Amino acid sequence: EGIVAHQRLAGAMSAISHKSRIVLCLSATAALLILVEMVAEMILWYRQHSYDPPEVSVFAVGLVALAVPCCGWYGVREHDDVLLGCFTFWNCCLGCWDVVVVGLFAALLGLALYMSRVVLSCQANTASDACDDNTEEALMHFCHRFGEQFNQSILNTTLSDTEKQNFTAEMTDLLSEQKCLDTLEGLSLVLVIFVAIFGAARCFGGCLHCASGHYGNELRSLLKQRYPVSSEESDDSDFE
Repeated sequence: EGIVAHQRLAGAMSAISHKSRIVLCLSATAALLILVEMVAEMILWYRQHSYDPPEVSVFAVGLVALAVPCCGWYGVREHDDVLLGCFTFWNCCLGCWDVVVVGLFAALLGLALYMSRVVLSCQANTASDACDDNTEEALMHFCHRFGEQFNQSILNTTLSDTEKQNFTAEMTDLLSEQKCLDTLEGLSLVLVIFVAIFGAARCFGGCLHCASGHYGNELRSLLKQRYPVSSEESDDSDFE
């Protein structure tokens, strides 16, 4: 019986150690991605605001996001059930949100592909269900309205008068009736690439969150079995 009990204990400790390494790896990966995103946001802020110091909000969101992987990291190191519970809960919530966002990206990708098909059909001047006279007229109207809104937004910026004139003249030319379809084709292609890249990134984030929630919950269950009374009873570390 002593040998069997020892084997069970060794198996439990091995499982805890394995799950702990996974949770630590997932937490470190999430923290690294958040830090990279914070640096990118700071660079973008400096470029857009003439190198003025960034607002607190630029750091606040990143610091709040870092709390989740920190809960996982210190929950493993300290055998803390509460921290691991927070880590598991918030990753499950973020994973559900990622599923919703990926669905929206998929719908947007479908819309972009449909728009590309319609524009190509109109460019070919072929009569089809994808492009009739009403559709082509609607595309021209869209170009006209989009050009007006873009030029109005440019006029409200802090650019010099020369830069404003250059931007508005270039956009008016691109959205003219002669170039409208070519411009929309380019926009649809850019939109497809944009959605595909960010959708893939969001899928990766969703997988990371779901895996973190799954392994965090499994580790909590193993720790409760190993330390049924209190997770702080043992000072031994199985995670070194």
